[in-house]
Order: sequence, then structure tokens, then C-alpha cells
Amino acid sequence: MATLTKMLAGFSVRSSPESGDKITRFSGFSAQAEAGNVFVIRGRWNEDWFTALESFPEATHDYDADSTSRAFNALISSPPVTTTTTVQGLY
Repeated sequence: MATLTKMLAGFSVRSSPESGDKITRFSGFSAQAEAGNVFVIRGRWNEDWFTALESFPEATHDYDADSTSRAFNALISSPPVTTTTTVQGLY
């Protein structure tokens, strides 16, 4: 991981060790997608992405499944950041 991070010098990079196997890490996203709780922005990349995820874990490459599960798990484990601002003098 450190070598890959060094190769991206000049970019904002966050890394951390993974825990558990890939199938377990992907299962949360997969369950939510099957339940209809995942919304995807339309793009030219959709078909390739769907194909990659649908072929996991048998596919030769699992980059899309890894990155998708990593992003999904980061989103559900981090509390949303909110701010409240009070503006005086409007009324």
C-alpha cells in the first residue's frame, strides 16, 4: 500500500488496511443493490460497471467490486457531516 501511495505523490490519497475477505466486504453493497436501495447516475460506464459487478467473484479482475465495496462501506461507517448556521437579522 505504501508503494502505491508514493506513486500518487501530489494527489490527495487515503489508504487503510482491508479486513475480511472480498466477498464479505462486498455483501453489504450487494444486499442493498438487490433490495433496490442503490441508485446509479447514468453514464457511458454503466454497462461495463454492471457487468464487472455481476461477474464478481468469478471474474479475472475484481477492481470494480473492490472499489465499490470500499466506497459503500466508507459511506455507511462515517456519520454525515452537517453544519448549522444561525443568521440574525433576517426578520
